[in-house]
Amino acid sequence: METMTAQQAIEKLEKYKTAAEFAENIYDTELHNACISALNKQLPKAPRKTTIFEGTQAEKLAAKGLPNYETYKCPVCSRIVADRSFITGIKISNFCENCGQALETEITKE
Repeated sequence: METMTAQQAIEKLEKYKTAAEFAENIYDTELHNACISALNKQLPKAPRKTTIFEGTQAEKLAAKGLPNYETYKCPVCSRIVADRSFITGIKISNFCENCGQALETEITKE
């Protein structure tokens, strides 16, 4: 028997959600949404390339003439998910330690 991928499970649950509107008394919408949310977290998403400080914090830093280094942040909760070293360069975590989102670890050159 073939194992269903997370994406296939999400698609199937979304289809059931529509059918469930007709049987609202026996369907748990909260459970349905929790399942989809959990499965979505298993699908790796690309981290967002940005700077350590953003918005007004970045402006204050620039006004003082201080550097604001590039980094990668979780696309869901914006927590920094990259380690930087002079030897290995940038290394992206497999998942966000804050929200649990799976992350793509390969850095694409822009």
